[in-house]
Amino acid sequence: MKYTLTELYETKNLQSFFDSLFDATSISCKIIANNGTILVESGLQDIWNIFQKFNIENKILADLQAGKEYSYVKCDEQLILAGVPIKIEEKNIASLCFGQFLPIGNSMETFSKFMVNISALIGKLGFGALQEHHLNSKISSNFQELEATYEELVATEEQLRIQFEELQQSKARLKQSEERYKLALLGSHDGIWDWDIVNNSYYYSEKWANMLGYTKKSLPLVNRSWKEFIHPMDLELFEKVVKDYISKKSDRYKCEYRIKRKDNSYIWVSDVGAATWDDNGKPIRMVGSHTDITEQKKALEQIHRLAYNDDLTKLPNKFALQEQINKLCSNNNKFAVIFIGLDNFKSINDLFSYTIGDSVLKKLSFDLSPLTENDNCFFYRWAGDEFVLLLKDVDKEADLINYLDNLARLINKTMTIGENEIYISASVGACLYPRDGKSLEDLIKNSNAAKYHAKKSGKNMYKVYSPDLSVKVMEQITLERELRLALKRNEFQVYYQPRIDIKNNKIVGAEALLRWVKADGTIISPLKFIPKAEETGLIVPIGEFVIKSSCQQLKLWIDKGYSDLVISINLSVKQIEDSNLMNTISSVIKETGISPSNIEFEITESAAIKDLNETLKLLKALKEMGIKVLLDDFGTGYSSLNFLRLLPVTTIKIDKSFIDKVLEESMERTIVQSLISLAHSIKMSVIAEGIEEFSQLSFLQENLCDEAQGYYFSRPVPAEQFEKLLQDANK
Repeated sequence: MKYTLTELYETKNLQSFFDSLFDATSISCKIIANNGTILVESGLQDIWNIFQKFNIENKILADLQAGKEYSYVKCDEQLILAGVPIKIEEKNIASLCFGQFLPIGNSMETFSKFMVNISALIGKLGFGALQEHHLNSKISSNFQELEATYEELVATEEQLRIQFEELQQSKARLKQSEERYKLALLGSHDGIWDWDIVNNSYYYSEKWANMLGYTKKSLPLVNRSWKEFIHPMDLELFEKVVKDYISKKSDRYKCEYRIKRKDNSYIWVSDVGAATWDDNGKPIRMVGSHTDITEQKKALEQIHRLAYNDDLTKLPNKFALQEQINKLCSNNNKFAVIFIGLDNFKSINDLFSYTIGDSVLKKLSFDLSPLTENDNCFFYRWAGDEFVLLLKDVDKEADLINYLDNLARLINKTMTIGENEIYISASVGACLYPRDGKSLEDLIKNSNAAKYHAKKSGKNMYKVYSPDLSVKVMEQITLERELRLALKRNEFQVYYQPRIDIKNNKIVGAEALLRWVKADGTIISPLKFIPKAEETGLIVPIGEFVIKSSCQQLKLWIDKGYSDLVISINLSVKQIEDSNLMNTISSVIKETGISPSNIEFEITESAAIKDLNETLKLLKALKEMGIKVLLDDFGTGYSSLNFLRLLPVTTIKIDKSFIDKVLEESMERTIVQSLISLAHSIKMSVIAEGIEEFSQLSFLQENLCDEAQGYYFSRPVPAEQFEKLLQDANK
């Protein structure tokens, strides 16, 4: 007997099933009849485009026609395109093709056998439909014989036949629905639940019970809702979302909450479902699934910690501070902003070490943390040696001064770090909201100005903001004037810090670093003048000087035989925003005759995020020129993993704050190992910054880091000294 696929299957039902299978497992499916007709197509169109573009479809269909149980092709290691035959009565009637981005570590054989099982179930459905077709034909034939013999029963027999056919169709639809449900349970990695609203009864799948540490038999929910397992803090949200959905106030049901396991621990789940209603709009049934998203939540929390917490002190950072100030201003709360800057902290780093300096910051953070035990005080690390306190419910200067007196006694003391006794003092500035400012910018600016005034007035004191802080203003004006003169007088120099190939201990490049050396030999710290240069826009011509000087010097080194040397140059926010930057880079390359592959540009996450669209345009233009881009200070501010996806960078530079702790059993050690592995898996290189000792280098060698940079090899040095390092390395 001849038959077509559309005669054996309800196309709409099959389409619905494979759409549901895609939603549950991300598997894209297509059923192709032997004559080439497509019966069902679900999932990602891009997969089917690849299927046809590379003639994979014809290869797989040919394999199946040749009798193979299944055939597959791997694309780009993770994309799997495959097919299995659909058989009825041992005959291939069609092919089930499917594709998925297979997670690393999954077995292709297990995956394909799973689809073979689904194909077998589809074939079983078709065989049932075929048997029904035979049965209906036989019934029709018998009916014709009875009609000829018993004409007087025609009307009655016709009615019986109609009723019988309706019953058979109902049974077939029920059977098909049951098979679909079994397939959905088989293909789902999630826990399935079913709520009979009319009878208030519940069904839970075995995987649902397993998710909570139970078996289906041991699950202590016999016809009871799982809401008794929901975390008390999440229960109200859950009940509201369910109520809004079944009352049709919302057109979609999805909710995330915590649910208790058998061991009394909690996991996060994503709960999605769909309901059916009767003709009167009354809900009668709701079916859905729970997905364990605990690891996703942990990852998001880690990203949030990186974005809103200082890695060294574990205090909230300036971004968290900004959010809190905006919140207090919106609520019109009266409060004080207290800016704390440690005195002579650079000397502590220089005299002892950066490690001791970090320990001082951590201990001070710990000592001042009890101030936040009351709900009216918040403590943040701003940057470097600066901290900020927010003090609520303060609107009188007398109360603020009393608090600052107590704060000074807490800060000004001798601190013991290891065998070193270090005296700590601070310059503190404060302002009041709304008296001294009504916006985030004004409050930060004015409290910082008061702190500056305290520091310039002799340090180890506090100042409350007043509008006549002329000294601070004059200092800033003087700094700006001196910066402009420094450009004219050629007081800026480019220093170079070596980049070392860890595998062979060879200098492969250098980072170009700006230094301001006055006529009398005084070196001005970049930390002092770079922020002002950024603020005034002077960083653009200064940055242009760095690009030109670095490329000219690189040309000299290349001519001396160092043809593979690479120089990386930092780009600031203002430079990224400069519309003339690409013209400058192109002109310098043309003038010097160097290859674009010999220079690289470094950007920080914070610089990139200022205007992501402009950043992407710039990086794509650099890439088209053949210039590589490095992501600097990786992991110290924003969602770094997200940036790896968005930005066309070739290399990441792991920040010194992570490297400082790789010798401890710390989270930083694990993060560094993971970042190196992740970067290599997506074809990126890794440079570790801040190497200060051999044991750190050994750790990086063991974990296959590509390059290293830090004081262990060399401080940033003038061009002449760097060239000597190159010569010594080649002896």
